[in-house]
Amino acid sequence: MSLINGPNFKQVEDITRRFESSYFDGSIDYKGSIYHVMQGQIVRFGSDFVLHHRDYSDAAIPKAIDAVYLQFESGFKSIGADKPTLSDYNSGSLWRIRLDGMRDPIYFQVNRFLVSYSDRLNVNKSITAASVIVTHDDGYSRTNGSGMSVVPTDP
Repeated sequence: MSLINGPNFKQVEDITRRFESSYFDGSIDYKGSIYHVMQGQIVRFGSDFVLHHRDYSDAAIPKAIDAVYLQFESGFKSIGADKPTLSDYNSGSLWRIRLDGMRDPIYFQVNRFLVSYSDRLNVNKSITAASVIVTHDDGYSRTNGSGMSVVPTDP
């Protein structure tokens, strides 16, 4: 699934992860099965994993740059750097700007803002996603791997 701007990763994943029919335990290099019931019927989803990719528009990136610049304005001034632009972001110039006391280049700060940013405060609840219940997984990871389970264990 690809998005431009839109809801953030967590908002999307809260819906899409219900439709994954597999899990992966990297400690034993094992892909296991997840089983579901939807509206009272046993179902098998064809997608092992639901992947998302999010791009950012030329309108969203300057907002992130503005927020980062506002937060670290004194740091930019102390190294004699101007406020970055959309062109700086797109050209990769932000990889070269490191503020005093910061390990990562400013590009990471801008991306952190973009990743957490959502263009909507509330995401409508999906009736379809709400009707999907994970009943169990194959249990192999719990007995032979890292002990992971996709089944919620909330008390």
